[in-house]
Amino acid sequence: MIPLVHELDVRPLLASGQPPIDTILHAIAGLPAGAALQLLTPFEPQPLYSKLAGLGFEHSAQPQADGSFTIRFTPRTLTLDLRLLEPPAPLQQTLEAAAVIEPRARIVSLTRFRPVHLLALLAERGFTATSTEQPDGSWENVIVHATVPAAALAPSGDSVP
Repeated sequence: MIPLVHELDVRPLLASGQPPIDTILHAIAGLPAGAALQLLTPFEPQPLYSKLAGLGFEHSAQPQADGSFTIRFTPRTLTLDLRLLEPPAPLQQTLEAAAVIEPRARIVSLTRFRPVHLLALLAERGFTATSTEQPDGSWENVIVHATVPAAALAPSGDSVP
């Protein structure tokens, strides 16, 4: 899945003396699940990195020839390869990760089987998940907070209800 990229240029706001933080946070809140925010700014906004990391975003910064910066904030993905573990370890490790994952981050767990019991427990805890069978017979399970739109659940194959 190639994430969507939404661009926000805060240089005009800063040039007019307005702080851009509310505009940036509003843009982040409005992103479709799995989408990235590309921020154009006249300087590297170091404090913003930790603020958005707490929401589940990673960043990459590119200095431009004119001295400005292009910073891309992308949702963090935690990948758990649990295919070699015996039950109930995959269920337990996935629930532990879900308990601490940031709001916009997602978990991709790889299991040997479709984790039917896990999916029910995740739903009880406010998560949405999809499971997709892989060509080798294993399963890719994409998990996000239920408040995040279902577009973040786009795994590499077709969804299995």
